[in-house]
Amino acid sequence: MNFLTEHKTKQARMFQIPVRALQKGMIVSFRYTNKKGEAKGDMMLVLNPGYKSKVHALSLSSFSSRKLNELANTVGLTRIREYSVKGIDLEKLVMEISSNRFYGAFLGNVKKEYNDAYRTYFINKMTTTFIVDYKFQ
Repeated sequence: MNFLTEHKTKQARMFQIPVRALQKGMIVSFRYTNKKGEAKGDMMLVLNPGYKSKVHALSLSSFSSRKLNELANTVGLTRIREYSVKGIDLEKLVMEISSNRFYGAFLGNVKKEYNDAYRTYFINKMTTTFIVDYKFQ
């Protein structure tokens, strides 16, 4: 089941952001060109924004907004300082520990709980990246 449409109903505004400016915990909308040369839109929760020239993330198309809200309630939300100084209130999930520890502590059973949503995306294959003002509950 694809949950992308459900997540899109939870987005208020989007702001273009370069891939190099991504941060752990951000909700991002983007286009990705796969190995076959097919481009498609997706949304992700960034786990690690640049390890080995890849973005490590959870694809939001694989799990519901309810599941994302449960994760946000568990780990907490924080304002993104770079946008707050511009008068824009954007939130991201709190991920102060290493990505590997976060994955082990909160996402231990990704296959079952998040429908195997873990993905790696080559940075050079990502275009039109936008940070999403996601309306958490």
